[in-house]
Amino acid sequence: MKALHHEGELSWLFIFEGGESLDELEKLKMLLHHWMEHNNEHAKNYKDWAEKVSSSGNPELSKILYGLYDEASKLNKLFEEAIKKIG
Repeated sequence: MKALHHEGELSWLFIFEGGESLDELEKLKMLLHHWMEHNNEHAKNYKDWAEKVSSSGNPELSKILYGLYDEASKLNKLFEEAIKKIG
């Protein structure tokens, strides 16, 4: 099975090797995994920038960026819960 993402579009194409399509929950499960991975990338960037900003002497901005990192981490727990509900 493979998922093809068309750059510049919000649509996804899901195809089994034999050509049959996935049901809606399986599509959602794949999307949730993708969104969680994408969220992890953003969270890492927030944390990296918080560290850079902190070392350059802007603790208030650093605190906000660390807050974004914390909230992104909370989102991952929700993604995991949703994935578990699908099975």
